[in-house]
Amino acid sequence: MTKMRHGRWSWIGVALTVALAWSGQAGAQPSGTPGTTITVNSLGDGFIVTLPGQPLPCQLRDAIQAANTNKAVGGCPAGVAPHVVSASPLRVDGIDRIAFSVGTGTPRIQLRTGLPSITEAVTIDGATGGATRIEISGGQIFSLGAVHGFLVTGTYSTFKSLVINGFRGNGIVLSQLDGDGLVIVTPAKPERPEDVSGSLPGDPCGPSAFPSDPSQCPPPGGFPDDGTTTIGSTGGGGHTVIDCLIGTDATGSKAVPNGPGTADSAGVVVLTAGNVIGGTTQVSRNVIAGNAGHGILLDGRNNKIFGNLIGSGLGGQSLGNQLDGVFVAGGQFAGATCEIRDNTITANGGDGVDAGYNQCSILSNRISGNGGLGTERAEVGVTANDPARRRPPNTPELVASRFTFPSGTVIAGQLTQVALQPITVEIFYSPTCDPTGHGEGRSFAASVLVNPGTRVAFLATDRVIRIGGGFYTATATTVDGTSEFSLCLPL
Repeated sequence: MTKMRHGRWSWIGVALTVALAWSGQAGAQPSGTPGTTITVNSLGDGFIVTLPGQPLPCQLRDAIQAANTNKAVGGCPAGVAPHVVSASPLRVDGIDRIAFSVGTGTPRIQLRTGLPSITEAVTIDGATGGATRIEISGGQIFSLGAVHGFLVTGTYSTFKSLVINGFRGNGIVLSQLDGDGLVIVTPAKPERPEDVSGSLPGDPCGPSAFPSDPSQCPPPGGFPDDGTTTIGSTGGGGHTVIDCLIGTDATGSKAVPNGPGTADSAGVVVLTAGNVIGGTTQVSRNVIAGNAGHGILLDGRNNKIFGNLIGSGLGGQSLGNQLDGVFVAGGQFAGATCEIRDNTITANGGDGVDAGYNQCSILSNRISGNGGLGTERAEVGVTANDPARRRPPNTPELVASRFTFPSGTVIAGQLTQVALQPITVEIFYSPTCDPTGHGEGRSFAASVLVNPGTRVAFLATDRVIRIGGGFYTATATTVDGTSEFSLCLPL
């Protein structure tokens, strides 16, 4: 059973966010003594007839239930109950592990019905038993409604080396329970704000709220039904997704979409705090491409999107998601915070990244060839600079470039920005310019720190020798997030 998410949800996730940050492990998997290893030894799904005396097989759905309930299910041994040993550093003992012994290569599990929700911490590792990945296919599920690949309401789960495709719902939903015990699968405000004529959105309790809504403000001590941070609680969050192919076939070269293509659908939907999608090494990156919705939809605090191919196949194929590569929800209240770094975001039908008014840093990505803007902030379309604005930041103005062999090309620019700390200006190169005149960033060229102020000048040097022309563009990043791309500057 599902329901629309209320704007008040962002306060429910605060407790978990604080606990993760306090532990020094925000967005990281905890250490600790592992729980039971539950080995899936069958590619079947559903009722299986066995001869007298033969052991029952352990199927994936039974393994999830064994981890959820800590009881033996089918041919799967009982999991154990995880528990927090230490908050700083974060240590959780008893996280069960689901492994596979079903063959080499990329064996496929063709589901007949949706999998059980994951309510307790678990690691599902497809690179086991000689397999490279395990393909979880929802293409043969008969259902009038949306069936998600993995629906997660607990905390600290890991999804590793899986292929997730063909689901009418989202590929992965990192969710939670609301105060009434219902699973939340829809973000509060997936739409972009329509009316921006008044004050810019911010804290719904503050003077800049747009519109002001006192019912959103938590009383002292929080709302009565706020979640807690215990394992498997309503708080959710702290999950990791690495080395997965979401929305493609097992080779990562052809689209096999997840999702119905609606504005609240995506390959990966993140509605909780402290999650990491990808990682800082190549073996951690995910391919999130070909989905009939956004690639990733975020609505939560302190989430990290690192090093992924979003709209691109493993071999560089254009497999754009139907809507935005990354969409950060929140509508007028814009409560999400995130870091989007070192991803390739290309060929998506909408914007590369649409972060609205949310406090998101977007750094060192390769963003090009998307149907909309490379980076969309604030209201729909290119956002004009405002000298008095803090969030989202203004775009830099690139004014000249000069080739100085053998050092490379020196790019001169200026920036007007209200900020509390020095600003990171990143310069990008693309062979073509976006039709709006505001570029994208196919490759990272240079960065420079700039002090805040009124029309502060800066210089940056691109040390790669560019042949055949092209364009430079730039973004500015403060503690309040990252700007849109600047106007293109011809090389």
